[in-house]
Amino acid sequence: MIRRSARPSSNYLVVANSVVCDRRISFAAGGLLLHLLSKPDHWEVSPSALAKEAQEGRDKIYKLLGELIDAGYCKRITRRGERGKIVGTDYEISDTPQEADPLPENPDTDLPDTDLPDTDLPDTDLPDTDLPDTDLPDTDLPDTDLPDTGLPYPDLPTQESKDTKKVTNLENNQREGEQGGAVAVCQEQAPRSKCGSRLPDDWQLTQEFYDEAAKVRPEVMHQIYDIAASFGDYWKSQSGKQGVRCDWLAVWRNWVRRERFIPPQRSVPQQRTRDRPIGEILSDTSW
Repeated sequence: MIRRSARPSSNYLVVANSVVCDRRISFAAGGLLLHLLSKPDHWEVSPSALAKEAQEGRDKIYKLLGELIDAGYCKRITRRGERGKIVGTDYEISDTPQEADPLPENPDTDLPDTDLPDTDLPDTDLPDTDLPDTDLPDTDLPDTDLPDTGLPYPDLPTQESKDTKKVTNLENNQREGEQGGAVAVCQEQAPRSKCGSRLPDDWQLTQEFYDEAAKVRPEVMHQIYDIAASFGDYWKSQSGKQGVRCDWLAVWRNWVRRERFIPPQRSVPQQRTRDRPIGEILSDTSW
């Protein structure tokens, strides 16, 4: 509800020039203020009825009341019922701006004296626990330096010893060959040839390739010859390095794995003429 407070005189509207010239509020808010101040003392109206009378929306009325509250011409009063539950809100209009309620003085917030009591611990000097002198007797070991023999370490053979060992092994092999024994000839490993070959032009499905396909995809064996034909046509048509492979059996295995499954077509047996009714035979015009 909106309530107008009492004014000092009656029968006519007395408004201070400062109210009309207050630039803190908009013209719309000033017009609403003058309209409310022109009503009799303690006159009340709801924001909904005021919005209907002014032909404005209710949200617009609340917005203008908010301007008057910020300027001090309107005071919002919250009404509470039992147990502090809010039951409504009143708006009180005044002729002059009202200052905001001053904040209460801050109480003395000095903290109390919290000096801790004397907690010095009593003298707890431990007794003297120096250990007795436990110096061990002199245990210097005698000098065990080995005589200098000028020989290298046995665990680290020199390059000269390795070459001597190779010559000795070669002489032993020659001696065994002269005596008729087997000679172990050390041959250098032949360089590994480059891996890869092309699929032969006369390639056909062999038993090895057939068995490999049966292991990988047994469900496509009804179309294995068509798969083999497409495999041969594809790889024979590849030129250069594209058609060279090291293991054609592995290539065939991967080809079969990627092959699309085509279900076999079942042949529908034709119905014999002697099994058909005589009326259907006479009415059949397809022959």
